[in-house]
Amino acid sequence: MIHICSETSVPDRVIWSLFNTLFMDSGCLGFTAFAYSVKSRDRKMVGDLTRAQAYASAAKCLNIWALILGIIVTILLIIILVLILQVYRSRGIIQARGSAHDLFPTYSTFHSSPSPRAKSCISPSSSHAFLQWRSIKGID
Repeated sequence: MIHICSETSVPDRVIWSLFNTLFMDSGCLGFTAFAYSVKSRDRKMVGDLTRAQAYASAAKCLNIWALILGIIVTILLIIILVLILQVYRSRGIIQARGSAHDLFPTYSTFHSSPSPRAKSCISPSSSHAFLQWRSIKGID
């Protein structure tokens, strides 16, 4: 008598479910898919291949939906951020292209060479507002 073992490979999709759980878990679909994947792996270890296949199929469906919803949410967030930046730029709150002086005003003030009329040395402990006040009053 010849016994041929026809073990069917049932993919449990644990890695895909874990990825969706950690990175794209929209509405806990990734976590639910992970739970079904673990159930599928448990049923496969016990030898219940029909239940393992059912749990794997449910995990696959949940993973597909989690991936689709995660991609849609990511695209929507990028679009919303771009629209918010455009509104701020149109109102003048954020400049479209700023120089390094706009971002770090104290860097260019502290490291520029003093004017020939300067009577005192500019120290790093001076504040930017005080330096502006001195230039307005003509104390340079």
